Amino acid sequence: MDFPIFSGENPVDWLENCNFYFEVYQTPEMYKTRMATMSFTGDAKEWYSFFRVENPNPPWPVLVDEIFERFKVRGSTNPVVQFKKVQQGTTVDEYIKEFQRAKSRLLAETGIQNEYFFVWSFICGLREELQNSINLFKPKTLNEAFNLALEMEIVLGSSDKKPSFLRSSTIPNYKPQAVQHYRPGQIPDGGLRRNVEAPVINKPTPKTQNNLTLDQKRALGLCFRCGDK
Repeated sequence: MDFPIFSGENPVDWLENCNFYFEVYQTPEMYKTRMATMSFTGDAKEWYSFFRVENPNPPWPVLVDEIFERFKVRGSTNPVVQFKKVQQGTTVDEYIKEFQRAKSRLLAETGIQNEYFFVWSFICGLREELQNSINLFKPKTLNEAFNLALEMEIVLGSSDKKPSFLRSSTIPNYKPQAVQHYRPGQIPDGGLRRNVEAPVINKPTPKTQNNLTLDQKRALGLCFRCGDK
């Protein structure tokens, strides 16, 4: 594994990667500063070249504090504000990835360790129909909430797969027209001009035909209910 490079951007992510590297290789405390500063590039390298004149080989905790003091403005926005803004935009899988990134930044800067808080923060960021379904199960852990959300998405469908009857492209662009009075043989203005015969008005069939059977009415073309044509 290569040691994480730091140019002055996202010091929180860089510190998290450094700690992971130190843990994997069991790096002694006395070597951490030297290894970290050898990976500096760009603005971080230029800053350290002036900083080490008065602070040669500072202890690792001191170096971390100085880095955050110098480059914290360049990092992401307030981790609490950023965490609260995380919402499901597309699939549950993408939302989980974004949620975990925001959670990592929040942990790195605040040290919040509350599973209940993270579980319900995750649920509140889901789409409403998924929230209602998952609330019934009352998950106790974040991983349980992740798995429930993924399963419910399969059942209910992802946000980018709406039923065909909800897609705007399938809804006809109907604009009602003003009612126009016209005589038999004519059609309203704007319609196709052609000869139209006056409709044939059938005289009502005597009500006595209501006594006929359904088969008889069907054969004569009569209404099953009123006996008319």
